[in-house]
Order: sequence, then structure tokens, then C-alpha cells
Amino acid sequence: MSIDSECQGVPAALPSTPRRRRLTTIALAVATFAALMTAAVLGWTALAGRGRLSRREALARATEYLRRGQPSMALRAVRPILDADPNAGEALGLAGMALAILDHRSEARDALERALKRQPKQPMALKVLAAIHLSTGDYERGLARLRAAAELDPGDPRPWLAMGRAYQDLGRDPESADCYQAAYHRDRHCREARLGLVAAALRMHRTDRAAPHLIEMLRDAPEDPEALGLAACHANELGHPEQAAAFAARALGRDPDNFDALLARATSASLKGDPRGALRDLERAVEVKPISIAALRLLAQVQSRLGQAGAARQVLARARAIEESFVFFDRLTAEIARRPNDPEPRWRMGQVAAAANMPEIAVNSFQAALLLDPGCLPARTGLAALRKNNPDHPPQ
Repeated sequence: MSIDSECQGVPAALPSTPRRRRLTTIALAVATFAALMTAAVLGWTALAGRGRLSRREALARATEYLRRGQPSMALRAVRPILDADPNAGEALGLAGMALAILDHRSEARDALERALKRQPKQPMALKVLAAIHLSTGDYERGLARLRAAAELDPGDPRPWLAMGRAYQDLGRDPESADCYQAAYHRDRHCREARLGLVAAALRMHRTDRAAPHLIEMLRDAPEDPEALGLAACHANELGHPEQAAAFAARALGRDPDNFDALLARATSASLKGDPRGALRDLERAVEVKPISIAALRLLAQVQSRLGQAGAARQVLARARAIEESFVFFDRLTAEIARRPNDPEPRWRMGQVAAAANMPEIAVNSFQAALLLDPGCLPARTGLAALRKNNPDHPPQ
């Protein structure tokens, strides 16, 4: 089979968000409870007013410390309550949220699970526990917690945003689009909801569902590079490469690393018979998102047209390795759902990611295994190998 034939069927540029971003960071956890903190301010200082606080006053003070980004102080505020009653639901919930902000995920998870058994109607505790589950690849339990939080706090768009991201990671675009739509209904000014909805709709080739939101976004912010990048993808999907190139140029004028715009402009150039123009954008695109299979396959196709057969074969091999990794990730994600307390699927995912040169996913997978079993030898060995292979930028 020729390189050209293997590359056939590469779709016109679609939204860039990778179909699977398994375990890339704990950023979702931070985003989910971002309203509670402005910074992780640490330090043990004396409580103002050393008199004995009532239970209600202690809970209120802990909540305020969390809001101000002082998780250590929040823990100190609830300590007397927990000393008197180790299963006090609301105090345990606040303690769990403070521990999560401090990135003590194992202790946070245990505290939050105990809190919710004692007092299930704690929407913020549910959101934070969901974020911890999602950050360790436990999508099923994370999604279940988010649904429960959404029921308890029906006006809050954040659980729906988090569900939209999670379904996006799982490659379940219809559910992702529906969740972003639900978030948008709760907050018509939510930019992330509109961007997520448009991107999911375009991945499903639902240009009709994407168009009204694109029009609205560009009316509200005509030079928003993310909206312009999506507009470029939309134009290519409709078969208008000239319009796609124009949208992409505007986006790249404001954000030179906008992946959607780079891929859309490269697609447009390729369709117009300008492989050299496409090559420049594609080379940059795969630097910005090294695991984008669509960008890699289009790059190989363009290289082949330019007579760069050796380079094209290398790029195709890279794309195949990433595709195979994604197949393993799907299997291991299913294993995690079946065995949520077993570190093995997580460290195996780390090994697959490390072999495919996906260090962020590898690091977070190994750390997720260690969260379940601090003595897990394969996870510790995997992290040590990553540090050795990346001495200039060792994984944290």
C-alpha cells in the first residue's frame, strides 16, 4: 500500500481537542473547585479570636478560608469538630476539599467519601471528589459524582462543563455536546460551554448545530482566536477552503499556535493544490499537538506529494503508534471502570504512554497508581525512568 493510499480519507480539519486526553493533569480538579480558591496560600497562623468557636462558626470560618485560598487554615478550623466527631459530614467535606487543594489526593478522596456517606447532599464535595476520580482515570465514578452534584445544584454549569470534558476525553461526542449544551442553558455567557459545544458538533459533522453558536460567538467577540479557529474548521467542513483560510489567518494573527487554525489552513492549502503552504502549517501543528493523528496523517500525505517519502513513512509510523496506544487506553479505561481500586490498569497505561512518547499521560498514570498503592513498584520504576530520560525537564 502506498503512502498516499494509506493517507486517503484524512478528514478536513476538525476541532483539535484530542479525542482522548487521558489523565493529562489534575487541572480538572482545580477547575472544578476554582471558585473556592484564589491561590494555595499555605502556613499555620493563629486563628483570630482564640475563644472557643461554635460548630456553625467553625464551619463558616473554614468555608471562608477555602474561598480565600487558605486550605491549611480551613483544616485547622474544622479540626475541633472532627476531634469531637470523626464522621461529622460537613466538616469532613470541608477537610476533604482543603486536602484536595493541597494535592493530598488520597487523603482528600477518603475524607470526601466518608463525608458523603454521612451527609450526601454536599454538591461541592461531590464536585471535588468527581475531579479526583477523573484525574486518576476513573471516569465512571467521576461522571456519577458529577451527575449527583448537578441534581443537587441544578443552576450550576460547572458539573456539566466537567461532564462535557470527560465525555470528550472518552470520544463520546454526542454526550459531550449535550453536556456543554446543558452548561450553556445555565449560563448563556459561558464561553467554554459554547466552544465545547461547537467543537463537539463539528467532530460529529453537525455543522447545523455548530453554526448558530459560531455566529453568536463571533458577533460577541469578532477577533476571538479560538472562535475563529473553529469557524475555519466549520468552513472547511462546508467545502469553503477560501473562507476557511481567511478565518484561520485571522486566528493565527492573534494566536500563532492555534491548532484548529493551523490544521484548517493546512487543509485548505492542500485542497487548493499548495502542498508547500500546507507543510509549514502542519509541521507547526504537530509541534503544538504531537498526538493529533489527523495532523500527522495529513502531514504524511503532504510530504509524500512533495517527494519526501522517507519523512512520510516516519510520520505514518508515529501516527500508527499513537493509534495503537489509544486502543490500549480504551481497554485500560474500561479496566479501570471494572477495577477502580486496582493500580495495575493505571501503571500499565503509564507504560503504554511512556513507550508512545506521551510523558504527561505517563506521569499522571503512574501517579494515579501510586495514589492507590504508594508502594507500587512498576509505577515508581516508570516515574524514575521518565526522570532519567528527561533530565532537563523531569516529571513532577
